[in-house]
Amino acid sequence: MSSLAILVINGQDFSGLVARNGITVTYEQRQSKEVITLDGTAHVSWIEKASLAITMHEMPYERVNALNSALIGRYVQVKYQDPKSGIVTKTFYVMDKNFGVKVVEAGRTYYDGISFTLKER
Repeated sequence: MSSLAILVINGQDFSGLVARNGITVTYEQRQSKEVITLDGTAHVSWIEKASLAITMHEMPYERVNALNSALIGRYVQVKYQDPKSGIVTKTFYVMDKNFGVKVVEAGRTYYDGISFTLKER
């Protein structure tokens, strides 16, 4: 297994910018349904969808601008390493974007505390 996180958003590779332990994958159950058969047995089914909480390294304005551009739109295509399925590409909603200015050095702006959440469509 690769030690490098995989994060490709709308065809742009941001893998090298993901912070250590910067991708947390959780799962939620949607459209849960329970049916009880005549013998009294309960059968439960649902659709499991991924949610990604992502934290990035400090980066210059140019990379933040590219990341923000990749995250614009109703849906984004994201390639990542899912603990259950391996390397997959899925469609996600973008939520809770946070880009904090850290410092301006020699006329160049750097951002830190960059985080966002992706919820599978």
